[in-house]
Amino acid sequence: MVKVNFLKMVMSSLLITIFFTVNLKAQNAEKLFKNNHKWGLNLQLNNYFGSNNYKAHKDSYYYKITTSYVPAIGLRYNFLQTKNWNFNASIQLNFFGDRDKEYVAPKELPNIGGWWEVVSSELSSILYIPITAEYIFSTERKVNYSLGAGFGMSYYQYNEDASGTFDVNYIPISKINYVGNGHYFASGHIKASMYFKTKGGTMFQTTITYKKSFKNYREGEYSVTNLTESPDNTQKFSQSGDYIALSTTIYFKIKNKHKKKKQH
Repeated sequence: MVKVNFLKMVMSSLLITIFFTVNLKAQNAEKLFKNNHKWGLNLQLNNYFGSNNYKAHKDSYYYKITTSYVPAIGLRYNFLQTKNWNFNASIQLNFFGDRDKEYVAPKELPNIGGWWEVVSSELSSILYIPITAEYIFSTERKVNYSLGAGFGMSYYQYNEDASGTFDVNYIPISKINYVGNGHYFASGHIKASMYFKTKGGTMFQTTITYKKSFKNYREGEYSVTNLTESPDNTQKFSQSGDYIALSTTIYFKIKNKHKKKKQH
């Protein structure tokens, strides 16, 4: 929980810093894409928040959803530019991997030495379609900055109901039931970006994004049984679609189709 709050604080500080340090000279957003395609290839790394410990018994058993670092790839289209504003829409595929971790202390397992731990993973994907409005700033160093916000819709292809068990020497210790909280869930996001061009004319956009889901996409409960010193226990858990992300978008230069005629 401390880590989540820290990342949120860093994100807020970054946005405030950019807002007050960038030269607020108006930039004609239409000029950004004058020699570049409005379609861009987006590569992104998301840090999904999930590091919450759900303890059934103090110092003996816990169930944990670990933080997931998720790569993503997508296409972005900048469909409208005005004097200071750029509007874009994206379609993005997140290669998501759920990681769950269970841990049992040795005092709960008599005649069995050592610590018992199990880590389970499930690979899946989340299709994400966001729409963003961003305000363009400019500096004298020919680097364009922007602050943006928008909304998005995600589709998570996940089984509505699933379950798993944790056994030690054929003794069931816990049972976990998963419930998909709807295949679709909406979210809002804020982002800060930099646009810059190479000598060859290719334009890059680097972005830091914070996304907040309006609904948990995964919920469930686990039941702990057959432990020696602790009583049976049932706890609920949930996982949101919140993340902080770093991304790079590439806008290729438009080739000049008008070739110069050779003089004879």
